[in-house]
Amino acid sequence: QVMGYERDAIGAMRQRLFNTSRQLANMEYAPKLNAAVDSMKQLSKLTRNAGDDNSIINAYVNEYEKRIAFINNPTISKLSQFATGLGFNMLLGLNPASALVNLTQLPMVTLPYLGGEYGYDKASAAVMNAYKIFAGSGRSKTVDVFGTQGTTYTRSAMYSLDNYSAKDPAFARYKTLMGVLETQGQMSSSQVYDTLEASDGTTLGSRVNAFTGWMFHQADRVNRQVTAIAAYDLELDRLKKAGAKTSDGIPANTLSKEERETAAANHAVYVTEMTQGGTSAASAPRIAQGAVGRVLFMFKRYGVSMMYLQLRMLRDALRSEDKAVRKAAMAQFAGMSGMAALVAGVQGLPMFGALSVLYGMFKDDDEDDLEMVTRKYMGTMLTNGPLSYVTNLDFSGRVSMSDLLFREMRTGDKASVVASILEQLGGPVYGVASKVERGLKLMQDGNTLRGIEQVLPSGIGNIFKAARFATEGANTLRGDPITGDVSIFNVSAQALGFSPSDYQRQNELNNRLKGIDKYVSEKETKLFRKYYTAGRMGDREAQTEIKDELRELFRKHPGLGSLEDAL
Repeated sequence: QVMGYERDAIGAMRQRLFNTSRQLANMEYAPKLNAAVDSMKQLSKLTRNAGDDNSIINAYVNEYEKRIAFINNPTISKLSQFATGLGFNMLLGLNPASALVNLTQLPMVTLPYLGGEYGYDKASAAVMNAYKIFAGSGRSKTVDVFGTQGTTYTRSAMYSLDNYSAKDPAFARYKTLMGVLETQGQMSSSQVYDTLEASDGTTLGSRVNAFTGWMFHQADRVNRQVTAIAAYDLELDRLKKAGAKTSDGIPANTLSKEERETAAANHAVYVTEMTQGGTSAASAPRIAQGAVGRVLFMFKRYGVSMMYLQLRMLRDALRSEDKAVRKAAMAQFAGMSGMAALVAGVQGLPMFGALSVLYGMFKDDDEDDLEMVTRKYMGTMLTNGPLSYVTNLDFSGRVSMSDLLFREMRTGDKASVVASILEQLGGPVYGVASKVERGLKLMQDGNTLRGIEQVLPSGIGNIFKAARFATEGANTLRGDPITGDVSIFNVSAQALGFSPSDYQRQNELNNRLKGIDKYVSEKETKLFRKYYTAGRMGDREAQTEIKDELRELFRKHPGLGSLEDAL
């Protein structure tokens, strides 16, 4: 080691090129962003002088100033980077199931969004064609040799729109789209790589995150590029019609072919960001940009995007003054709800979680929650979706359009109010801590293999769990069967991260019943204590009221036996 000298020339060049490109981008765009804010301030000043209410403009100015400050100097603490990397690798890294589930975004969100705007027949055809175009891009890419003009070489690459060369027929149609995607950082970016700071590859942590998040990254790229291609084709065809206008309200017949293509490409980027979420930290909620918020909102950025999309659809469907916009929004929300019901069942419908919370406010803790009530009356197939029912794989909880930010607190899940709040708000740090704590406790209790399975990162722990299912079946710690033997198909799927659906449902039921038993037992003890205390105090009226409560409790839960015998 020589001070001031780095022996790894390639590594040093990689780091310097990444930093230099960021500095060049700042030099080019920081003045433009700052000028935009200055213009907004001038507009705010003019409206104030004219006596108009400029509170909305001031709110925009304040928001943009803070966001531009973050864009110009995106300082992220090393501790925050470590926490997000640890949370991802322990909970989602190297997990094929989570990456595969991510691909359901296209049929569940993109298709309904495009179908509501352009019609479902055209949208379906465009999405299928986009898959074909993406798959036809091949696994090789021709690139220019650095520093040598006119010299190229071909290297292996993952499927991507920019693999097409000028000789390919697809290149001519999508050249403008490729240019816009590249310019706006949409061609090879993904939300997971942005969150994990995995794109630069300049540190050991970023290289590890790039490896463990690779499947997520590729699935996100598929979603984004297919969405962009389909949206581009649909918008470009629309702009060719008589009387069509761009998203900015410019008559399409006044534009050149290249200008129409650019307008369609920009609209495609907008649709991609709306349906797949933003890839840049600059577009994330500001609370998620700070060191702490970045960790807590690590797995919630997508949820925020989807909630915004749903609420926007509902707003446009109910309040828009434009009849065409209302009609499109209704079709979009109906389509998204229909796809959610098909894949995730009734419990996966948008707003089901909010209804469940509302329902829970008016029920006792010894009564079934809304999902359990729905399952009893509608059956497992309709409640959790035909896909989970037919395959016996737990898709419903993974692709649900409900509970996007906060999971419903079930009686059997929560140890205390504080623990429940930490579970909801603690983010991946609390999730990892809880996971390790459960594993260590299992080891202390003599369940060493179960403890190791729990402590390991989920992507590896799933393989251990699959091996246990294959040799022991799905049993409790005491050896009692939960669902008994597990099929070879479900064992293989568990190794990939897909739990058997019947196993998951039975666990939820057992957990719920355990929570109810605990609640009933505690309530019975409290009521008897109050009953005997009232008796010692000679308060016969209070005893009568408490006895009525006990009688109701024993009526609801016959397993408690006879109240007269208990008294």
